[in-house]
Amino acid sequence: MRPLFLFLSLLLLLACTPLPPVTPTPQPTPASLPVDALVTPLRFTRSGGIAGTQMQLDLAVDGSYTVQTMGVESGSGQISDDDFGQIAAALAASNLFDADHDFPAVGADLFTYTLAYNGYTLTAQDGALPDALLPLLARLLPLLDRG
Repeated sequence: MRPLFLFLSLLLLLACTPLPPVTPTPQPTPASLPVDALVTPLRFTRSGGIAGTQMQLDLAVDGSYTVQTMGVESGSGQISDDDFGQIAAALAASNLFDADHDFPAVGADLFTYTLAYNGYTLTAQDGALPDALLPLLARLLPLLDRG
């Protein structure tokens, strides 16, 4: 009985371990979307996880942003032109905002990421994140954590 308890305890600890940080790799930028500006505001939401939290980032076309935690504003500011350009370039390079996309995963306590941009919505969960989305998430998550 004791080995089973130890095994289950270890399994629980491993399931709660955060993912390692994502190092973005440079991606080619398509010519069809501007690489230094957003066409429309961007809304990024991270929800779920073991605590069941919800955080939302609204990024305007002028680089101003607001963060909400559980529906209450928890931060705001203005990002630098360089950061704004990197977000716009990562968004354009992802080639994911030409249709609605859903990337579900199976598991408990996963984060769900939702991005709404230019009339399209992308939803993805930990374990099913498309590689093309990782550079964009690497730029947006630090903004979300400022809230």
